[in-house]
Amino acid sequence: MRAQDVPSSHGWLWVKQGLDLFRKAPRMWLAMSVLWLVLFFATLLLMWPIGAAIVLVLYPAFVALWVRACQQIDGLEKLAIGPAFAALAPSVGKLVALGGLIVLVQTILTIIASNW
Repeated sequence: MRAQDVPSSHGWLWVKQGLDLFRKAPRMWLAMSVLWLVLFFATLLLMWPIGAAIVLVLYPAFVALWVRACQQIDGLEKLAIGPAFAALAPSVGKLVALGGLIVLVQTILTIIASNW
């Protein structure tokens, strides 16, 4: 991917495109958002402190699932979680490994910063 210069008005275009995507399936977006929040807060609260690590490790996989849902909505497909999970299945291991790497790097940086 190459960086490219664009006018500042593209920021507003990006917001407008996001709102257009929301308008295509507002109830599904709200349901996904509430489910996302409940899942993460339940994991954090019920499994503290291990829940925080679980959330961080699984975060890249959930973001990829969210992006797949956006692709379904944008492609005028009916949003369905099953096909989104199926599309994500081949790369779940890599996404969880990425989450583990993020947790490791954050831990190392926290240790370095607290001992500085």
